[in-house]
Amino acid sequence: ADATTPADATTPADATTPADATTPADATTPADATTPADATTPADATTPNEPSTPNDPATSTDPNAKYTLEFDIGENATGKPDAMTGNGYVNLPISVPKKEGYKFLGWTTAEDKDHYYGPGSEYTLKENTTLYAAWELLPNPEVKFALIFEPNGGEYSSMPEKQYGSPTATIPSEPTPIREGFDFAGWATTNRAIEAQYQPGDTITLEKDTTLYAFWVPDGTVTVNYTITYNANGGIFAPYEQSGYGIVVLTEAEPTKEGAEFLGWSLSKSAKTPDWKPGSSFNLDDDYTLYAVYELTYNVKFTVDGKVISDKNYKEGQTIVKPANPTKSGYTFSRWDPTVPSKMPAKNLEFKALFTKNPVPVTNNYTINVVNFVKTLSKVGYKSKLTFHATVANNGTAVSGVPAGYKIVWYVNGYEAKGENNSVYIIYQATAKEYKVQVKLVKIADNTVADESEVETVQVSTNFFARLIAIFRQLFKRLPEYVDNKKVDPKPLFSFFK
Repeated sequence: ADATTPADATTPADATTPADATTPADATTPADATTPADATTPADATTPNEPSTPNDPATSTDPNAKYTLEFDIGENATGKPDAMTGNGYVNLPISVPKKEGYKFLGWTTAEDKDHYYGPGSEYTLKENTTLYAAWELLPNPEVKFALIFEPNGGEYSSMPEKQYGSPTATIPSEPTPIREGFDFAGWATTNRAIEAQYQPGDTITLEKDTTLYAFWVPDGTVTVNYTITYNANGGIFAPYEQSGYGIVVLTEAEPTKEGAEFLGWSLSKSAKTPDWKPGSSFNLDDDYTLYAVYELTYNVKFTVDGKVISDKNYKEGQTIVKPANPTKSGYTFSRWDPTVPSKMPAKNLEFKALFTKNPVPVTNNYTINVVNFVKTLSKVGYKSKLTFHATVANNGTAVSGVPAGYKIVWYVNGYEAKGENNSVYIIYQATAKEYKVQVKLVKIADNTVADESEVETVQVSTNFFARLIAIFRQLFKRLPEYVDNKKVDPKPLFSFFK
């Protein structure tokens, strides 16, 4: 349909951008057109009117989400407040913007231009929002704006002169335009209006050069049907064609498009905002193609080890809400990869949870053993030095020296012997036939034994004369034996001959 009935072929150039669809009723719209009747004498901007549609309480599903509140003060104004962030009730700035020749009335939303929020008043922020400054033009006899008349498909027997005013002008009663098959019904501010806004003789407030378009209604003398062709514009389920003449109501049926939300209809295929919603009135005075307008949505997934824990769709520019940091046994959550942007870009995103492995607590398991000794020694000389060594291991791995907080205790023949850390030595007296050696690893803090070795037995023998000398020395001098310089009680004489 868009190939045989191009929009620009049957639609006036400016019809592709209807003023009432693309230009919100803000400060640039005449005050008496968009402001309640008593707004010509507005209350002080610091005392806002009661809202006609209360700002509903915040319904954010995530109390931790932060939304942005921005301010639009329009052209030629100064003192724009900084953007605010919050969730729920916020107080609007106390300071007010300024614009030469205008009085600031308050802040309005795009949806409700008739309600003003005054400086410092409370506002409920539950999504990213822009508030617009509302202005009232102050009388200035030195400034004159032009009022231009467009016959909008009709013609004049004689063209009316431009009118000038500050801030008001009067619409002339004569001449009025004529058009075959139509009756002139008044004037409107757009060429796609569905009703007249002004009549000849009315007074209009001018805030800028303004064009008024003739509004026509069929007079019944011409029978004709025009067609609206609905183009799904990349989607599916476009509504059927609609025929009629004059003011018609657009179909309520809506097309769909994967990954997008349907917003409405426009005469422009590339429109970002709709000119008409389903069910809106439409002035059908020619064949038209209406194109579906969508707002794309993009998918965001958060995954943990391949499992999706959050799957949401966002519009471009919306704030991405991250899920709570995930948990994983034995690991600590590090970050999302890639980094999560604050605003949604025009593409699908997927984020993977990255974790850091927790350090494994080290459990000490010490063992100690006597090593590198000979179990049988022969021909050992009198007062020879016999040395024994020990090794310590932790979980099977050898440890150098003595672990911190521990000590090594040696025992020879059941007596505690003074050693030097990992070693102990015995001065052989030539009377002993064997030595029983054991080593223990003791915790210093509580004197408990962490580990002990097996009792190792060493057999010792010497020649007859060395042994005889030792016997007589002990027999006549009663010399004690020494183990690592520690005195050991002497044995009875008969033990030497066992």
